[in-house]
Amino acid sequence: MSSIFSFFEENMNGTLNTEAGEYNLTFNNEIGKGKLKGIKLNGPISFIEFDVTFNQDFEISTEPKDAQSLFLGYCSQGSLRFGFEGAKTSGVVETYQTAILNSEEDKSLMLKFNKQTETKISLIMVDKVVPPMYSDQGESLSNKLVQLFKGSEEGKDFLYIGSYNIRIAEQIERLNNIEAEGVVRKVMTEGILHVILAMELQQHASDEHQREHPMGSLTTREMKLVKKISDSIKKSPEYPYSISSLCQENALSPAKLQEGFKLLHGTTVGDYIKNLRVEKAEELIRTTDLNISEVVYSVGLSSRSYFSKIFKKRYKCSPKNYQSHQVPVFATA
Repeated sequence: MSSIFSFFEENMNGTLNTEAGEYNLTFNNEIGKGKLKGIKLNGPISFIEFDVTFNQDFEISTEPKDAQSLFLGYCSQGSLRFGFEGAKTSGVVETYQTAILNSEEDKSLMLKFNKQTETKISLIMVDKVVPPMYSDQGESLSNKLVQLFKGSEEGKDFLYIGSYNIRIAEQIERLNNIEAEGVVRKVMTEGILHVILAMELQQHASDEHQREHPMGSLTTREMKLVKKISDSIKKSPEYPYSISSLCQENALSPAKLQEGFKLLHGTTVGDYIKNLRVEKAEELIRTTDLNISEVVYSVGLSSRSYFSKIFKKRYKCSPKNYQSHQVPVFATA
């Protein structure tokens, strides 16, 4: 990871800032502009994120010391080509797709960016050789992943391009929106990165299980529309949405809309809205002095009894009881 930042700092006139185990670099020159973010966790995992636009087709590769890694990539915007140096095998990763690459010969990873295309790619690197201080848990994770993603033949590279998954993009957005500092930031960062890794592994397992129809019936354009609808609902869950109006405004059929929400959130549009309203209500109860009826109205519901039912199902207690326990109690010995 450090070699990539060194390259951009030295050859792209980048401005590098390192603090609390995080790398942040920005560059803007005749070749292109953008920013890179990197994190090295305790153990075998490193993370680097590119948010870049190049004025010409641009290619970078990892240094030999970084080649002893398993690579898991996710494209949030644009597209690019992945491959190993000197190898014929490569693949194009489109928006919302995952890529997993492993070379038994420890070849350098090549990233080929398209000109004049804003590209956001997140890359998780898992070291195959784990430092002694992390040898127990870290080596176990590393070995399992390497064995899982072995080439089909001796000495062959492993390359996997997954189906669409917008939920990973949401986790990356959460990672970039962390406002906490110090130890809280570190814990939150490590937690989200492990969630992203788990989701990428889960995506591979799901694709293997459904290999006959890995892409579903939605196009990239339709998936982007579903993501836009989802983001809009998330910002204003109290609005009186309807399936017909959402479909008409975005030129999607009801079947496509529901399929997209199943892929994105694992639930229907109606249940997604209901869950967001309950979460918003919990936040209002916890952070404001609104009474329960005011909370119900604020989140777009009209029935207090219905709200109590769905709130209790989600949080295992009534809204009134939850509200009455919002005063903290401190005790000292």
